[in-house]
Amino acid sequence: MSDAVPDPHTLPGRIRSDRAAADQVAAMLDRLDQPPVEQRAAVRGHRIEGLTFEALARREGCTKSTAKRWHDEGFEQLRAWVTADARHAA
Repeated sequence: MSDAVPDPHTLPGRIRSDRAAADQVAAMLDRLDQPPVEQRAAVRGHRIEGLTFEALARREGCTKSTAKRWHDEGFEQLRAWVTADARHAA
């Protein structure tokens, strides 16, 4: 019998936690094609590409406040879908 200490990264609780986080990210990415195109561009630009709202506004040809609104509305919709998906999966 071994007295070795198990690697904490392979413990079942950690695996379940990592899997849940990965599932949430996958669900969100699957849903990313559903919001209106402006909201998709804003969420992808800010959250995935790391653009500031100013840079996003320049790229999309809108004001900074419009870029932020598109992001906020799109991200909130994605959050609602992922939360609903997680409830149904549980």
